[in-house]
Amino acid sequence: KVAIVGHQARTLVQNDHPNSQEILDRINKLNHNWAQLRRLVDRKRDDLSSTFGVQTFHIECNETISWIQDKIRIVQSTEDLGRDLGGVMTMQRRLSGLERDMAAIQSKLDQLELEASKLEKDHPDEAKDIHNKVNQINSVWYELKEILRRREESMGEAAELQKFLRDLDHFSAWLTRTQTLVASEDIPNTLSEAEQLLNQHQTIKEEIDRYGPDYAQMKEYGHCVIRDADTTDPQYIFLRERLNALDDGWNELDQMWHQKKNMLTEAMQYQMFVRDSNQAEILLNHQEAYLAREREQQPKSFDDVEILIKKHEDFFTTMSANEDKIQGVCSFAQRLCQENHYLGDRILSRASIINDRYGANRQLALEMNNKLQESLKYFQFIQDCDDLKEWLDMKTLQAEDDTYRDTANIHTKYLRHQAFQAEINSNKERLLSLKQNAEQLKSENYQQIDANLIDQRIDELDDSWIKLEEITREKGERLFDANRSKLFQQSITNLDEFMFNIEKHLYAGEPTSTDLTDGQISTTIPTTLEPLENNLTATNLLLLKQTTIEEELLKRQEQVDELRIQAEKLKQLEPEKSEEIDTKRLQVEEKFSKLLLPLEQKKLRLEQQKHLHQYIRDIEDEQIWLSEKRHLLQTYSDLIFNN
Repeated sequence: KVAIVGHQARTLVQNDHPNSQEILDRINKLNHNWAQLRRLVDRKRDDLSSTFGVQTFHIECNETISWIQDKIRIVQSTEDLGRDLGGVMTMQRRLSGLERDMAAIQSKLDQLELEASKLEKDHPDEAKDIHNKVNQINSVWYELKEILRRREESMGEAAELQKFLRDLDHFSAWLTRTQTLVASEDIPNTLSEAEQLLNQHQTIKEEIDRYGPDYAQMKEYGHCVIRDADTTDPQYIFLRERLNALDDGWNELDQMWHQKKNMLTEAMQYQMFVRDSNQAEILLNHQEAYLAREREQQPKSFDDVEILIKKHEDFFTTMSANEDKIQGVCSFAQRLCQENHYLGDRILSRASIINDRYGANRQLALEMNNKLQESLKYFQFIQDCDDLKEWLDMKTLQAEDDTYRDTANIHTKYLRHQAFQAEINSNKERLLSLKQNAEQLKSENYQQIDANLIDQRIDELDDSWIKLEEITREKGERLFDANRSKLFQQSITNLDEFMFNIEKHLYAGEPTSTDLTDGQISTTIPTTLEPLENNLTATNLLLLKQTTIEEELLKRQEQVDELRIQAEKLKQLEPEKSEEIDTKRLQVEEKFSKLLLPLEQKKLRLEQQKHLHQYIRDIEDEQIWLSEKRHLLQTYSDLIFNN
């Protein structure tokens, strides 16, 4: 209501009410009175609450005093009990739970003392009554403890029996509680839970081991008590039954613990298998996804196939590297089944599925590798066909060149044409090899191979090859027929120049007379070793040049043989010059044949010179070595004599 009135007042003031000042004064007075009222209410509530706290404290004190007095009466009721087993057991039943109650009473006293200190500060006028109440409680509490102390002193030997019975109750309670804990069927759902439960179970074992000495001592004392007792006494019979039950419970606890440990161990092993299986299945999923993508890829060129093969090799390498993980899962599953794991069938079934999936992936990977290799062969064939077709097209353009019409240096052009023709013939093997590859590809029935395309490419190459051979043959014929006489003369001139250079090499620097009159070559070669350059390096250079000349000589032999063919064709065109043509040809052949023996002799002489110079150098090296050793020996001798 106050809030509503305040809102109405603010509305009137905002609307410029003519009595705005009066409204403000009235609402301010109302708010002031309302605040004062709330303070009074709060103060009253605090006073009531404080008074209630004091009353509650007194009530709790009275209840605690009654609680302690009840315990005093219970203890006093045991004073008339005897010190035999029956009396002690009766007293034990009456005092059952007293130790627990004593601890609870002490805790309650501590709480009341703290509350009393607070109330004395808040209510000084009640401080005396509060203090007296606390003293009253402490007095009763002291009385209870004194009665217990005197009771224990008066028990004498019965106190030990009472302690035994108390320990027996405590141990029996612990045994029952521990059996219940061990008997709990906690099945872990994760590996971490399994490890945690196994650690907790091991902690229980440690606790059991700690109770072992107490159990042995208690068992020994109990048997001493009942050994000479009256077998008809119900109390002793009951104690004997409790001790027997204690033995059974202790042994049962040990069996239960080992059974639970085996169960938890198998549960942890299963969770380990699940973890490893999940990891293996992730690997298998990745493998299957990659193989599925790979099957959808269709290479369009040789480069595409090479890239796919490289990726597949990397994939297969990784797959083989992960094989140990798959085999590890299967081996672990086999071991668990051999150990009669309680989930052996489930484990073996899952491991079998994993192994089958891996085997299928590996088989599919091998099949994909075979397909890629087949594609590689196919596209390699296509690329080789393209390369040969490009080469044939280039050589066809070269063969169609008509520069043979220029008669300048016709012999050089003819030699080049022969080399060109020899190059073509030497590459014929490429076409034959491609044909063999084509037949092999078609015979192997690869799925991705187009047999019609293979035949088409081979037919194109055959046509291009036939065309190139025809153009080359026609060009050679035109080149020779158009300039046959001039070509014959240039061939002779070229060979004469070559043989003249050979003669200069043969007799350059030799200390003997060489008669070159009328083209006759003297074959007299000196036998003394007197080279122009009398050292090993110069001799090696001459031998190297000799080897080059011999290689060139073999090539020129083909020109000499070709000259005979040219002469026969030229005589058919110019029969009146047949004798002159044969004379020139025979002179060249005779002169060429006379170069062979001198070249062989010079090679032999150079090799002999090389051996001689090598021998001289070896002697010089030995002399240098002896000189160094002699100097070193002299130095050592001087040092010895000087010292």
